[in-house]
Amino acid sequence: MTTVWPTTSPSWSKLQKPADAKIFLYHIPAFTGFAFTPDFANRLRAEHGDVVAGIKDSTGDLAVSDAFVKQVPGFAVFPSAESSLAVARERGYAGCISATVNATAPFAAEVWRAGKYAAEALEAATSIRTAILGPSQVAAVKWAVAKLSGNESWARVLPPLRALKSERAAEIEQALDKYASLRAQL
Repeated sequence: MTTVWPTTSPSWSKLQKPADAKIFLYHIPAFTGFAFTPDFANRLRAEHGDVVAGIKDSTGDLAVSDAFVKQVPGFAVFPSAESSLAVARERGYAGCISATVNATAPFAAEVWRAGKYAAEALEAATSIRTAILGPSQVAAVKWAVAKLSGNESWARVLPPLRALKSERAAEIEQALDKYASLRAQL
């Protein structure tokens, strides 16, 4: 596997891909130090066609997601939080991609399909996401999956990660338990 860093250099022109591959950009400038722009996405699409199919926008700023929808025709835009699903269709988002959906999937699905319990599901997904975010986020997601599945092996982490502290687990468990009856209805 070759990693090609997004620059203005010609390295993108050497991008090799199978004919049916789709590439989704992962926009997380807080970690990469590089911010994708709609102009850059349009240049990639001009050179590589619709193989450059979309973006996971982890900026947390829906104005950035909106800019990609408006300025890059046919581009699948996935904001990174379940709360975006409440406005996803009207803003032209393709959905959301979020690590916390591992714990909020039934709620996110209900919001996406604008089901009978969409408002309650949005509250649940947002509340559970808020409980999971923060220190030890990966361990928190894994702990939530273990709790929901009844399979404790999901909570195991490998170095350099550390197991979730009991105080954090209690906060997450409280959020999960608060919406357990709604989860059962979905």
